Amino acid sequence: MIDQAEFQQMFASVAGVPGDDCAAVFAALDRDGSGALDRAEFHQALTEFFYGNAPDDPADHLFGRIAG
Repeated sequence: MIDQAEFQQMFASVAGVPGDDCAAVFAALDRDGSGALDRAEFHQALTEFFYGNAPDDPADHLFGRIAG
């Protein structure tokens, strides 16, 4: 399990993702609303980010908002 603070710390330090973006992405990825990402939710996010092609997937913004 990874909670929002851990998620934000990881993506802010590794990829420089702003805190507001981290919070929004985390909320969308936490599909069961538990306040933490379990292994299945985190795996689904990575799968959607690397292999998905749906532009509205929450994981598309895993490393920050995409400006268009």
